[in-house]
Amino acid sequence: MGIIIFVNRHVEIKTLQKEFNSFGQRLIIIYGRRRTGKTHLAVEVARHLGAYCCFLCEEFSIEENVERFAARMVESLHDILTRVYTFAEVFEYLMRT
Repeated sequence: MGIIIFVNRHVEIKTLQKEFNSFGQRLIIIYGRRRTGKTHLAVEVARHLGAYCCFLCEEFSIEENVERFAARMVESLHDILTRVYTFAEVFEYLMRT
């Protein structure tokens, strides 16, 4: 793996670090133009700070993405989850965990 350098992203890195280190649960939405490194930035900050789980929806049906997302959360949390049908149900599960 090569060296990763983020140019002029000091504000974004500090903001993400602050949110990741805050008490309580957070949903962080990062948006911007395509191909500007948003995902890479978030994953690298999370990796540097410790435990994280990254999930990217793919061009599957919503049901398939929900199933894949739920499986990833269960795997990350070493837990068992009954069948879920919506992202809202997965987030409710995460709030209880």
